Amino acid sequence: MIKISYSTSSQVYVLGGFSETEVSGPNIETLIAFSDAEIDSLFNRSFDDETPFTEYISLYLPKRADDIEPNRIITSYYPIQAITEFILLTSTSSTTTTLATLSSTMMEINNWQTNDYFIDPTIGLIELSSRTLQYSPSKAKISGTYGYDTVPVYVQELSAILTGIRGWVNFLGGNYDRLNKYKLPEQEYDLGDFYDRGMKSVDKLTWRANALVSLIGEKYKTQFMATNGGYF
Repeated sequence: MIKISYSTSSQVYVLGGFSETEVSGPNIETLIAFSDAEIDSLFNRSFDDETPFTEYISLYLPKRADDIEPNRIITSYYPIQAITEFILLTSTSSTTTTLATLSSTMMEINNWQTNDYFIDPTIGLIELSSRTLQYSPSKAKISGTYGYDTVPVYVQELSAILTGIRGWVNFLGGNYDRLNKYKLPEQEYDLGDFYDRGMKSVDKLTWRANALVSLIGEKYKTQFMATNGGYF
């Protein structure tokens, strides 16, 4: 799998407010890679295409008053692009049931159903159709791939902005260490040309980066909350 950059040099130059005169194209490409790694770390997920995942999900569910056994599982990784392994396990990890797989080829033509389950790939929701989940300690092991054909717009912007902050800080001779943590040296510039412009740009970009982090994080939090209550 080839890692896709979340933003481009042209996006960084436009949003960062500087040009190749201040930070060269090759340096921008390097800084984009650093910013993208930071984004993955912040959200504990990738916004790339065809990212492999394996997740163990606890199915130790509280018994309902109506005795209806649940049949939904929600994964942390989405949009789902393929299911390569789906196993129901006991609490000691012994296999009890092996469910059908679902290839990326089938999912690309919007075939999201097997004899065992239906998937809503956009939110990672799996609804079992061949069985229910009993009220006893157990686990599900799900492996597959998830990701995006095109990097989400907000993630593109965040990548470009974090790279813009890095670009300014490096150009002004400072050090950058993750979002909101940077140091600039005490220096004097004629009329504050670059220093003043750089400081104002860094402050503005940092504010927008924080807003995007909250926006992206809230988006996934909302999707999870919307699918985490009740069962069919």
